[in-house]
Amino acid sequence: MLNPQTLQFWFCWYTLLILLGILSITWFPNTEKRKEFKWRWTIIAVGILLQAADYFYFKALQDPEALIMLLSAIKRSQILIAVVVGGIVFKEKNKRKKLVPLFGIIIGVFLILYS
Repeated sequence: MLNPQTLQFWFCWYTLLILLGILSITWFPNTEKRKEFKWRWTIIAVGILLQAADYFYFKALQDPEALIMLLSAIKRSQILIAVVVGGIVFKEKNKRKKLVPLFGIIIGVFLILYS
């Protein structure tokens, strides 16, 4: 019964609180990690794209005829795009280590879709 904007606001607010809690323990006290951080324009781009993806997901959930199982499987499969784009465009390291969890998630998505 909530509109997508309200749901997205509260989702972002709670996510921010959780991440601030994690950062206050792991990142803020460690000055060496803070010095290694490099600001890039892609940080803003990723944030905007994640917000857009969440908005459309919440909008799709608002439809009374939406199949929740199908929407959940589609949302989980977005990791495929993230790993492929991260590996090819951003030249991430440890690509092979990310393939094992990626295949596990993809198998789970197929099991959901074909069950």
